[in-house]
Amino acid sequence: MRANPTSADVVKGSPPPWRRSSLVEAELPDNVGLLISLRWWAALGVIVVALLLKPLLRIEAPTGRLVIVGASLFLYNLVFWLVRRSVLVHAARAAAYQRFAIGQMALDWIATILLIHYSGGIESPAILFFFFHLVIACILFQPRVAAGFCAFALILVYGLAGLEYLSILPHYTLSGFMDAPLYRNGLYVVGRLLFFGFTAVFITYLVTNVARHLNKRVEQVMDLSESLQQATNQLQALNRSARAVTASLQLNKVLNLLAQNTAEVMNVRACSIRLLDPTGKKLETLVVYGLSQAYINKGPILLENSPHDRRAMEGVVVNIPDVSQSSLLQYPEWAQQEGYYSMLSAPISGKDQPFGVLRAYSEEKNHFTENDERFLAAIAAQGGIAIENAMAYQAVEELEETKSAFVRTFTHELRSPVGVIHSLLRNLTDGYAGELTALQRDLIERALRRSNFLQELIDDLLDLSVGKLQKRSAESLQVVTVKEILQRVAHRFEIPAREKSLELRFEDRDEAGSRVLATPEGLDLIFNNLISNAVKYTPTGGSVSVRLSNRDNQVCVEVEDTGIGIPEEAMPHLFTEFYRAPNAKELQDKGTGLGLAIVRDTVTRFGGSVTVQSQAGRGTRFEVVLPTTEQKTSEAA
Repeated sequence: MRANPTSADVVKGSPPPWRRSSLVEAELPDNVGLLISLRWWAALGVIVVALLLKPLLRIEAPTGRLVIVGASLFLYNLVFWLVRRSVLVHAARAAAYQRFAIGQMALDWIATILLIHYSGGIESPAILFFFFHLVIACILFQPRVAAGFCAFALILVYGLAGLEYLSILPHYTLSGFMDAPLYRNGLYVVGRLLFFGFTAVFITYLVTNVARHLNKRVEQVMDLSESLQQATNQLQALNRSARAVTASLQLNKVLNLLAQNTAEVMNVRACSIRLLDPTGKKLETLVVYGLSQAYINKGPILLENSPHDRRAMEGVVVNIPDVSQSSLLQYPEWAQQEGYYSMLSAPISGKDQPFGVLRAYSEEKNHFTENDERFLAAIAAQGGIAIENAMAYQAVEELEETKSAFVRTFTHELRSPVGVIHSLLRNLTDGYAGELTALQRDLIERALRRSNFLQELIDDLLDLSVGKLQKRSAESLQVVTVKEILQRVAHRFEIPAREKSLELRFEDRDEAGSRVLATPEGLDLIFNNLISNAVKYTPTGGSVSVRLSNRDNQVCVEVEDTGIGIPEEAMPHLFTEFYRAPNAKELQDKGTGLGLAIVRDTVTRFGGSVTVQSQAGRGTRFEVVLPTTEQKTSEAA
């Protein structure tokens, strides 16, 4: 394999080998259909005029021959009408339909010269019909075809005039219209033919030029319209890609969407994304769209053997217009077997390093243009952003896992000595080490309160770290009846509520006995934190209401109190770890600020949501919404 690329390897902005057929060719089927429609009226007109010449205009003419011309016109038009459908269905090229149209026009001109012959030859007023036919020919066909028809008209008219002048063909005189034998008058014939020839040539020249300029302008407008539509499609694809990059951190999902959008917008069959492996020596296939499995498995893409990919990794958009003529590919024979004849590759790069290559494959040579190069580079840039986002998210996940592991280890190690300290202090206050003085009891009770707080903090930290770990891992959820857990937790706080003279009410409005996919421990943790806070921060004589209901296949648990409420400025920070509202700190200096963070984390893990409504001094209402097992089953179906 040659290492140095040839001039045929990379061509920027090369136009495709095919060109869109001209407007004249594109409109030919419709125009020929119109011509067939008009021919019915022409055939009818010839027959009617032939039959009415004598009775209406008192003009003697070979009526029978003229009627035969009109009938022939009708019959071959019927054949054309039937054949046209077959040509429209089976014609693979515009040239086939053009030959069909030329054949029709040639027969029309033969019919016209017969009509002229039987209606007075050079003296016939029907000779002017050729001018209409010339205009139609100039509109329907390319200039060279129109010029050929002009020459054909001159041959027909000049030939007819000459043959009648020499008496080789009989002359049919329209008695009562043109009784003088002008067809034998040389000066009249020459003048008539010169005028006819000049007019025919002038009409052909004028109409073909006007039609050509008009068609050129229309084609320019169509080209601009197509370019605008292509640009619109590309902008829409970029917009979809940008939304996908920002909406999801799932790398494979985003890159699959990028590859599919690229193939569809660029009108190519396949697209692939390959990323650099850890060794930096080869590209590994990550995403493919439209490629066969055999092509994917053809072998590793080694940068040292693939100048194409090596240049792309250097930041260059590489356009290969003809695979068979390129020296940049590692597997050119595989591409040709697969039917790909041109390729376009763009680098997928981050801020500091290249990640890989985005490649589009076309079945046509010279398919890709400079506009395609710019578009593919923009899509590749989106791919680079997606990869960086995924890497950043992975780094955050790893950091979070490390932090959780540290917290778990640290708090677990603290739990045992704190428990021992708490037990020893409790023994002292219970008198197991003898009677305590008032000062000693006060100091020990203070230490005991602090050890209680430390124990709560350790428990909350363990709950929070374990919850986050389970959220990332495949936690084994089970079907749990919410009512059973909620009743148990509410019963747990009946005595603390009675000690504060609080009314604790439990209302069961869930007649269906809704079940959710969760863990009993997790639900207990959620309800315990919410009811505990309600009891803790509701002054003596207030009330706490716990309500269970089912709305639209969702379990709704409300915990509402008449407590101190939450200030408006504290609402945005309510579920932040270690945060406590200012009025909560004033009422109780103890508290870890982790309870609501644990609630939100656990509810989210079970696929639900938690909301809060509160006003300082007027109480608080928390609502936890969890999907039932019935809802999850219907969503899966």
